[in-house]
Amino acid sequence: MFHRERVVKPYLAGGIGQAWVDDRRTYIKATALGNASAALQDASQAAHQMEAVWGRILSGESNGKELVLVLRDVNEALDAVAALKKSL
Repeated sequence: MFHRERVVKPYLAGGIGQAWVDDRRTYIKATALGNASAALQDASQAAHQMEAVWGRILSGESNGKELVLVLRDVNEALDAVAALKKSL
């Protein structure tokens, strides 16, 4: 309801000012915090997976392809964090 009344309606009416910017920022932060639990679970699972992968890489049980996949995952995570920081 907050989003509809204080962000969408003023935007559609062309009423964008500092109050709208503040309301939009509040909505984005609230949405991010609402998703924090799921994000923390995903991050925890990813950390355990990466720990296992690095263990295999360091012990010589893995090949370069797995390392490339891990580095790509890390890069995607960093991009997501940067995008979130930008939106706040």
